[in-house]
Amino acid sequence: LPQHSITVTQNFPLKDSYVIDYFSHISKYLHAGPPVYFVLEEGHNYTTLEGQNMVCGGTGCNNDSLV
Repeated sequence: LPQHSITVTQNFPLKDSYVIDYFSHISKYLHAGPPVYFVLEEGHNYTTLEGQNMVCGGTGCNNDSLV
């Protein structure tokens, strides 16, 4: 998988965006920071077991999976 990173913080300036309220509520009610999102480039093959294990995030996933 290509490795690129873009960081979005809780305080980024988006006027009139639901995202600001969303992050505020996460912080206030769940005592957690903003969520982490992974964006994969076009071409990843999700139809194979190997491709699914590369991005898996649950029990039984590869130790080196994206999540």
